[in-house]
Amino acid sequence: MIKIKARAGGRAEILIHEAIGENWYGDGLTSKRFVQDIQALGDVSEILVRINSPGGAVFDGVAIYNALKAHGARIDVRVEGLAASIASVIAMAGDTIRMGPGSTLMIHNPATVVFGEAEDMRAAAAMLDKVRDAMLEIYVNRTGMDEDELKALLDAETWMTSAEAIAYGFADEADDEDETDEAEARAKAAAAERWSGLVASFRQTTPKSKFPLQVAAAAFQSARADAPSEVQTMDKTEKGASANTPDVEAIARKAAEAALATEDARRQAVRDVFAGRFAQDHSALLASCLDDRQCSAEQASKKLLAKLAEANKDAASIAGNGAIQPGTDESDKRVEAATDWLLARAGEKAGEKRKVDGSNPYKGFSLTDMAEDSARRAGVNVRGLTRSQIVAAAFGHTTSDFPNLLENTLNKLLLVAYTGAPTTWRRIARTGDLADFRAHPRYRIGTFSDLATVNESGRYEQGTVADAQRESITAVRKGRMLVVTREMIVNDDLQAFSDIARNLGSVAARTIDKDLYALFALNSGNGPTMGDGQPLFHSTHFNIDSTGAVPSVTRIDAMRVLMARQQDPSGNDFLDIRPAIALSGMELGSALRVLNESQFDPDATNRLQRPNVVRGLVSDVVDTPRLTGTAYYLLASPTEEPVFEVGFVGGVQEPTVEQMEEFDSDSLKWKVVLEYGVAAIGWRGIVRNAGA
Repeated sequence: MIKIKARAGGRAEILIHEAIGENWYGDGLTSKRFVQDIQALGDVSEILVRINSPGGAVFDGVAIYNALKAHGARIDVRVEGLAASIASVIAMAGDTIRMGPGSTLMIHNPATVVFGEAEDMRAAAAMLDKVRDAMLEIYVNRTGMDEDELKALLDAETWMTSAEAIAYGFADEADDEDETDEAEARAKAAAAERWSGLVASFRQTTPKSKFPLQVAAAAFQSARADAPSEVQTMDKTEKGASANTPDVEAIARKAAEAALATEDARRQAVRDVFAGRFAQDHSALLASCLDDRQCSAEQASKKLLAKLAEANKDAASIAGNGAIQPGTDESDKRVEAATDWLLARAGEKAGEKRKVDGSNPYKGFSLTDMAEDSARRAGVNVRGLTRSQIVAAAFGHTTSDFPNLLENTLNKLLLVAYTGAPTTWRRIARTGDLADFRAHPRYRIGTFSDLATVNESGRYEQGTVADAQRESITAVRKGRMLVVTREMIVNDDLQAFSDIARNLGSVAARTIDKDLYALFALNSGNGPTMGDGQPLFHSTHFNIDSTGAVPSVTRIDAMRVLMARQQDPSGNDFLDIRPAIALSGMELGSALRVLNESQFDPDATNRLQRPNVVRGLVSDVVDTPRLTGTAYYLLASPTEEPVFEVGFVGGVQEPTVEQMEEFDSDSLKWKVVLEYGVAAIGWRGIVRNAGA
């Protein structure tokens, strides 16, 4: 967590108790968020920065360091638990650096993960050297140490107690909050020395895995909790009391060995998730999961699935928070090739026929063949299994990419159908972004009063701005469920799968269309209720051509004039809005096109002598079966004077797919979700004629 708060007397406090940079789940302290928060403090003269962080992304950390250094306030840093990796660089921004009781500071070389060829590796190595040199500069400036000596500490991944950090120059003083007498201080020092030896012995017994100091400390605390009386006896012995002291090291060692056994079991469970080819294909992710002691086997499985589902693989960061990926790994290529073949069988890819040549390894495969291939690659022995059992194994195995390739195919089929659906809402409505599912206001601001004449030695009159017109739009979540059963795969029923996917895409698009045109039918055909309490089409809105008649040059021109005479909410001036769209039901679409394109007035007795004054008035004629009756409308461009808005939560305008495995029924479920809202947000950009 990060917590920034201002205190009295021009002081502020910053609590950094989280990783640096954004992680898999969107958590972590980014430099952008830090800079925004520190700027919001305003004018402060002293800032206390309290750190307990394992580090994270180098560039975010360096930016946070520089933000602190650039601030005009005095910076006091207190390491409360751990300042490791790039968090140690942030600590160097302090004018004073104090180490809390039991706190630790760690420095090491930056690291990253690279997929690619030899040149990619060499380029990454050169980049890491530059990043290390930048960190060295910060450490040298703070400690005054020789650069070569510091490099040796970085190479060794050096963990420092408060005393060691002070000795090297990384800190100024130890911050013991509790007053202790000299004897108690000696007892603490002796216990710390004894524990350091214990940690060293643990590291020697586990040469293949790093043993972080936090694990040892946790084991020690566990030992203290299990044997408080023994610890109390030890403290008394240190002060010269009875020598009948139990072996506290043995108690702590037992607890630590139990912690190590738990850690070994966790690491083995994570390796099992990456069994088979995934250990090689995604070695970087495996290493990350192994090193993260908080990562369970279940979390590792979710991370692996997320990795397989990534559409873009170009994100990279330093210090273990990402990977440099110049190309596509083998697993992703297989999924893409299998998806191409399934789309070719379904008859499309990205809206076009897909040609699959002989280089595609999955050409000719059935769905069951693909399930078997996925199961084999996941390490499943399929010999002797029935087709149904093979499909069940491909569905249920945590490292099988069969669900992923089905989801990939579903998503592409759905999006092709969604974007290709015959809808018209985009032509008449503005597209907006909504942050959440609350009501979001939309304002039409009034204009300032006209300038008034000022006589010689006269006074300037105060102008006014009328209250803004306020409308609102609220999003809802809509969706459907798609189920693919084991029987569909065994029967190679791709047609049913693709038909449902296409239908879901079309349904998502047409649902927006339906919701938008349903607004016209509200209030007995007068449209939705607006912010002033009146329906969209109302006499007070001056957007109704009262002479109901079939479309004609006269009526269209009259509607044009009505729109141009609309005034801003202040009533100070005409808006002179111009029509851009003609809208009607299917029955009047042809008549509106004739009126818009004819050189001469089609209704004139002598057509060759009477020009069509509304020729080319609109750039688009929209006719839709979702509108019935004889009414027709003129609308302004939705980008200039919007009447309707379709707002999408988070700006996501396409349906999203969420997958869930049903182990009880050997099936896969996909939830197709679209989050949006539709609303009328103004009346000045539309005029209605009821027709005849």
